[in-house]
Amino acid sequence: MEANELHELSRKVCEVLPGFEYVDDARQRDCDGNLWGHAHLTSIVEVVGAKGALALTRGGTIWWERPLQIYFSNSRDNVRGKVRVSLDMPHVKLEGRDVWLGDSLPYAHQPACIHVSGTRAPFAISREIERRLLPEAREQWSKALAWLADREAYATEQDNTREQLRAMGVEFSPSEPARGWLRNGDNIGVRVQGGSVVFERLSVDVGQACDILQSLRG
Repeated sequence: MEANELHELSRKVCEVLPGFEYVDDARQRDCDGNLWGHAHLTSIVEVVGAKGALALTRGGTIWWERPLQIYFSNSRDNVRGKVRVSLDMPHVKLEGRDVWLGDSLPYAHQPACIHVSGTRAPFAISREIERRLLPEAREQWSKALAWLADREAYATEQDNTREQLRAMGVEFSPSEPARGWLRNGDNIGVRVQGGSVVFERLSVDVGQACDILQSLRG
Protein backbone atom coordinates (compact mmCIF):
# COMPACT_ATOMS: atom_id res chain seq x y z
CA MET A 1 0.00 0.00 0.00
CA GLU A 2 1.37 3.41 -0.98
CA ALA A 3 1.95 6.06 1.70
CA ASN A 4 -0.94 8.26 0.58
CA GLU A 5 -3.30 5.25 0.57
CA LEU A 6 -2.16 4.27 4.06
CA HIS A 7 -2.77 7.77 5.38
CA GLU A 8 -6.14 8.01 3.69
CA LEU A 9 -7.16 4.72 5.30
CA SER A 10 -6.02 5.94 8.72
CA ARG A 11 -8.05 9.15 8.32
CA LYS A 12 -11.18 7.17 7.51
CA VAL A 13 -10.62 4.82 10.45
CA CYS A 14 -10.17 7.85 12.74
CA GLU A 15 -13.61 9.11 11.75
CA VAL A 16 -15.20 6.03 13.33
CA LEU A 17 -12.63 5.13 16.03
CA PRO A 18 -13.75 6.76 19.31
CA GLY A 19 -11.12 8.75 21.19
CA PHE A 20 -8.55 9.12 18.40
CA GLU A 21 -7.65 11.74 15.86
CA TYR A 22 -5.40 12.07 12.83
CA VAL A 23 -3.31 15.24 13.05
CA ASP A 24 -1.41 16.21 9.92
CA ASP A 25 1.71 17.60 11.57
CA ALA A 26 5.42 16.72 11.80
CA ARG A 27 4.52 13.25 13.09
CA GLN A 28 3.11 12.39 9.66
CA ARG A 29 5.76 13.98 7.40
CA ASP A 30 9.49 13.97 6.90
CA CYS A 31 11.66 17.09 6.82
CA ASP A 32 10.76 17.62 3.15
CA GLY A 33 7.04 17.50 3.87
CA ASN A 34 6.48 14.08 2.34
CA LEU A 35 4.15 11.62 4.07
CA TRP A 36 5.88 8.90 6.06
CA GLY A 37 5.25 5.29 5.15
CA HIS A 38 3.30 5.00 8.40
CA ALA A 39 0.47 7.09 9.84
CA HIS A 40 -0.02 8.14 13.45
CA LEU A 41 -3.34 8.12 15.24
CA THR A 42 -3.23 10.05 18.51
CA SER A 43 -5.49 9.56 21.51
CA ILE A 44 -7.37 12.78 22.30
CA VAL A 45 -7.21 11.87 25.99
CA GLU A 46 -3.97 13.41 27.19
CA VAL A 47 -1.92 11.38 29.66
CA VAL A 48 0.35 13.82 31.45
CA GLY A 49 3.63 12.40 32.72
CA ALA A 50 6.54 13.86 34.63
CA LYS A 51 8.51 16.48 32.73
CA GLY A 52 12.11 15.41 33.26
CA ALA A 53 12.44 13.83 29.82
CA LEU A 54 11.73 15.14 26.35
CA ALA A 55 9.66 12.68 24.35
CA LEU A 56 10.48 12.95 20.66
CA THR A 57 8.05 11.87 17.98
CA ARG A 58 9.12 11.10 14.44
CA GLY A 59 9.77 14.40 12.73
CA GLY A 60 11.37 15.87 15.82
CA THR A 61 8.21 17.22 17.49
CA ILE A 62 8.61 17.50 21.27
CA TRP A 63 5.58 16.59 23.36
CA TRP A 64 5.27 16.88 27.13
CA GLU A 65 1.83 15.33 27.40
CA ARG A 66 2.19 11.72 26.45
CA PRO A 67 -0.95 10.54 24.67
CA LEU A 68 -1.15 6.95 23.61
CA GLN A 69 -0.42 6.70 19.90
CA ILE A 70 -0.97 3.90 17.45
CA TYR A 71 0.27 3.83 13.90
CA PHE A 72 -0.54 2.17 10.63
CA SER A 73 2.20 0.69 8.47
CA ASN A 74 2.52 -1.93 5.76
CA SER A 75 2.88 -5.47 7.05
CA ARG A 76 6.50 -6.38 7.74
CA ASP A 77 5.79 -9.79 6.27
CA ASN A 78 4.92 -8.12 2.96
CA VAL A 79 1.51 -9.77 2.95
CA ARG A 80 -0.38 -8.09 0.14
CA GLY A 81 -3.18 -5.87 1.41
CA LYS A 82 -2.34 -6.36 5.08
CA VAL A 83 -1.85 -3.35 7.36
CA ARG A 84 0.06 -3.49 10.61
CA VAL A 85 -1.55 -1.49 13.43
CA SER A 86 0.58 -1.17 16.56
CA LEU A 87 1.23 0.79 19.72
CA ASP A 88 3.87 3.43 19.11
CA MET A 89 6.61 3.36 21.74
CA PRO A 90 8.69 6.51 21.13
CA HIS A 91 12.24 7.29 22.12
CA VAL A 92 12.89 9.86 24.83
CA LYS A 93 15.94 11.88 25.74
CA LEU A 94 16.87 11.18 29.35
CA GLU A 95 20.15 11.92 31.09
CA GLY A 96 21.54 12.98 27.73
CA ARG A 97 20.84 9.58 26.18
CA ASP A 98 18.17 8.11 23.92
CA VAL A 99 15.88 5.72 25.78
CA TRP A 100 13.24 3.60 24.04
CA LEU A 101 10.02 3.24 26.01
CA GLY A 102 9.72 -0.29 24.66
CA ASP A 103 12.43 -1.20 27.17
CA SER A 104 9.71 -0.96 29.82
CA LEU A 105 8.19 -4.19 28.48
CA PRO A 106 9.20 -7.61 29.83
CA TYR A 107 12.10 -9.27 28.03
CA ALA A 108 11.27 -10.45 24.51
CA HIS A 109 7.87 -8.72 24.57
CA GLN A 110 6.91 -6.39 21.74
CA PRO A 111 4.52 -3.42 21.65
CA ALA A 112 0.91 -4.48 21.07
CA CYS A 113 0.24 -5.16 17.41
CA ILE A 114 -2.42 -6.59 15.10
CA HIS A 115 -2.71 -7.07 11.33
CA VAL A 116 -5.86 -6.15 9.44
CA SER A 117 -6.90 -6.23 5.81
CA GLY A 118 -6.53 -2.85 4.16
CA THR A 119 -9.53 -3.64 1.94
CA ARG A 120 -11.96 -3.93 4.85
CA ALA A 121 -14.36 -1.10 5.66
CA PRO A 122 -12.96 1.55 8.06
CA PHE A 123 -15.69 0.79 10.59
CA ALA A 124 -14.74 -2.92 10.63
CA ILE A 125 -11.05 -2.02 11.07
CA SER A 126 -11.88 0.33 13.94
CA ARG A 127 -13.82 -2.45 15.71
CA GLU A 128 -10.83 -4.77 15.30
CA ILE A 129 -8.57 -2.11 16.83
CA GLU A 130 -10.92 -1.62 19.78
CA ARG A 131 -11.33 -5.34 20.41
CA ARG A 132 -7.89 -6.78 19.66
CA LEU A 133 -5.36 -3.96 20.08
CA LEU A 134 -6.41 -1.26 22.53
CA PRO A 135 -6.82 -3.36 25.71
CA GLU A 136 -3.22 -4.59 25.55
CA ALA A 137 -1.92 -1.27 24.18
CA ARG A 138 -3.45 0.72 27.06
CA GLU A 139 -2.01 -1.69 29.61
CA GLN A 140 1.46 -1.49 28.05
CA TRP A 141 1.31 2.30 27.77
CA SER A 142 0.32 2.67 31.42
CA LYS A 143 3.28 0.52 32.46
CA ALA A 144 5.59 2.47 30.16
CA LEU A 145 4.60 5.79 31.74
CA ALA A 146 5.11 4.38 35.25
CA TRP A 147 8.53 3.06 34.18
CA LEU A 148 9.44 6.43 32.71
CA ALA A 149 8.29 8.26 35.84
CA ASP A 150 10.65 6.07 37.90
CA ARG A 151 13.51 6.81 35.49
CA GLU A 152 12.77 10.53 35.63
CA ALA A 153 12.65 10.52 39.43
CA TYR A 154 16.00 8.75 39.49
CA ALA A 155 17.43 11.30 37.03
CA THR A 156 16.20 14.16 39.24
CA GLU A 157 17.84 12.53 42.25
CA GLN A 158 21.05 12.17 40.23
CA ASP A 159 20.95 15.88 39.36
CA ASN A 160 20.48 16.88 43.01
CA THR A 161 23.36 14.65 44.12
CA ARG A 162 25.66 16.02 41.43
CA GLU A 163 24.87 19.61 42.42
CA GLN A 164 25.82 18.88 46.03
CA LEU A 165 29.08 17.26 44.92
CA ARG A 166 29.90 20.11 42.56
CA ALA A 167 29.64 22.45 45.52
CA MET A 168 32.36 20.31 47.13
CA GLY A 169 34.63 20.69 44.10
CA VAL A 170 33.79 17.52 42.17
CA GLU A 171 33.94 17.83 38.37
CA PHE A 172 31.70 15.73 36.13
CA SER A 173 32.30 14.65 32.57
CA PRO A 174 29.57 15.59 30.02
CA SER A 175 30.05 12.22 28.31
CA GLU A 176 29.68 10.27 31.58
CA PRO A 177 27.35 12.34 33.78
CA ALA A 178 27.35 9.75 36.58
CA ARG A 179 31.14 9.85 37.03
CA GLY A 180 33.18 12.63 38.57
CA TRP A 181 36.59 13.52 39.95
CA LEU A 182 37.85 15.55 42.85
CA ARG A 183 41.12 16.83 41.47
CA ASN A 184 42.97 17.69 44.66
CA GLY A 185 46.20 15.89 43.87
CA ASP A 186 44.78 12.45 44.58
CA ASN A 187 42.18 12.55 41.78
CA ILE A 188 39.48 10.87 43.87
CA GLY A 189 36.87 9.25 41.62
CA VAL A 190 33.17 9.15 42.44
CA ARG A 191 30.17 7.49 40.82
CA VAL A 192 26.66 8.81 41.45
CA GLN A 193 23.81 6.32 41.83
CA GLY A 194 20.68 8.34 42.47
CA GLY A 195 21.08 9.69 45.98
CA SER A 196 24.13 7.54 46.72
CA VAL A 197 27.81 8.19 46.02
CA VAL A 198 30.35 5.45 45.41
CA PHE A 199 34.00 6.37 45.87
CA GLU A 200 35.81 4.49 43.12
CA ARG A 201 39.35 5.49 43.95
CA LEU A 202 40.10 6.89 47.38
CA SER A 203 43.37 6.77 49.25
CA VAL A 204 43.49 8.22 52.78
CA ASP A 205 45.71 7.82 55.78
CA VAL A 206 44.62 5.64 58.69
CA GLY A 207 43.37 8.58 60.74
CA GLN A 208 41.06 9.76 57.97
CA ALA A 209 39.94 6.17 57.38
CA CYS A 210 38.98 5.84 61.06
CA ASP A 211 37.06 9.14 60.88
CA ILE A 212 35.13 7.91 57.85
CA LEU A 213 34.35 4.55 59.47
CA GLN A 214 33.23 6.24 62.66
CA SER A 215 30.94 8.51 60.66
CA LEU A 216 29.46 5.49 58.84
CA ARG A 217 28.87 3.72 62.16
CA GLY A 218 26.95 6.79 63.35
